[in-house]
Amino acid sequence: MKTTTTPRPYEDAARIVEHNYHAADVAAMAALLLALRKDRSAWGKGVTEYAEELIEGLCTWAVRDIVNPSIVRRDLVGGASDWHDFSWGGCSLIYNRDIAERLCTPSELMRTKGGARRPNSREEWLDVQARALWQAADRAEKAIKTAVLLLADLAENHAADADGLRLVDVAGTLYHLTPDGWQALAA
Repeated sequence: MKTTTTPRPYEDAARIVEHNYHAADVAAMAALLLALRKDRSAWGKGVTEYAEELIEGLCTWAVRDIVNPSIVRRDLVGGASDWHDFSWGGCSLIYNRDIAERLCTPSELMRTKGGARRPNSREEWLDVQARALWQAADRAEKAIKTAVLLLADLAENHAADADGLRLVDVAGTLYHLTPDGWQALAA
């Protein structure tokens, strides 16, 4: 007889993480998950970089807030009403050149003269950045949810090596939590 396990409800995982970890642990795991992404396009790499920046600010949050998706979605915009206001309000990159370098391929950079020209006839660079930030927030939320599920599993299963290090398997690589964040174990 084949047994199947049902995925843990997110609410249960959030409760486990809230009692066993700090917000910095969740943020570090989410940052690790983002760092392990294999984005191929310039746009995808730029969006992931924005997502990593958004997650950096989560270390100071209360753990009960970081495990709550509605609070994360609301507070990632840092008090702005939406990503357009966040971008135009100077909460991220402010120079066209910096935005273009983050999100464009070399040929697109040449076409726009390194950000000196508008990206297209309908948008300014700050509008393009707002679109990228919206996608980055979605990517950051997914990384946080995955981190919560992984950490809950880790807390419940008490996976540890001989030195008592807490271990987690991400994509076939073992990581352990250090004061500097999640570090891969040498093979």
